[in-house]
Amino acid sequence: MYFFILAAGAFLAGIIINGILRSCVNELAREAEEIDHTSFTFFRQMKLKYENYLKMGHEINNTEAFAGKYLDKYRRHGIRLQSFEKASACAAGLCVIFGACGALLDKSHALEYLLAGFLAMYVVAGSRQLIDIPAKKKRITINHVDYFENRFSAVTMETCKPERTNREKARGRDIDYERDAEALRSRTEKKSDGGGEKEPLGKFNENVKISFSEEEKKLIDEILKEYLG
Repeated sequence: MYFFILAAGAFLAGIIINGILRSCVNELAREAEEIDHTSFTFFRQMKLKYENYLKMGHEINNTEAFAGKYLDKYRRHGIRLQSFEKASACAAGLCVIFGACGALLDKSHALEYLLAGFLAMYVVAGSRQLIDIPAKKKRITINHVDYFENRFSAVTMETCKPERTNREKARGRDIDYERDAEALRSRTEKKSDGGGEKEPLGKFNENVKISFSEEEKKLIDEILKEYLG
């Protein structure tokens, strides 16, 4: 009778552990489907870590490995999913062990002990298989890879694209200003070679009024910030 109670305890422990496993995996799968707008803290931290890697210039060649490795860090009550799976397998094994021990000690009810032990083991193991943890983990990882390699990268590139374009425009505008200054110098030197007095550049700049548009002013500010810090 003592081993029968132990087998029943192992059976109940296995069912409870499988319930926790089901809850964890279903929550992860549900939040992974809506990872774009998820408020799930674990996935928000994953997205932030991925974004920080990109900002620091680190290239992530294998997004699937990144997502799978980070998923292994998920904990419920401080315990990882792999630990819950191992605990469930141990509970199923204990059901058989306690049933076998009861059968050896009480041979008059050996068949009942063995049946109870093996039945409890199959129920615990079967309920764990019904959760289909490997398939759900794979689906979660695929959702992460799809988000990071397609949508997340597209948003990042779209955000950075105008910034690069403005810099290129600013640099091109800077080159145009240098060309205009060079042309002014060459014209002034030609006038002095023709017999006339050399016209000082300072006087020329005082007489000519240059007006800039708002866009040009912004570009000039960017040039000054880039070269003067």
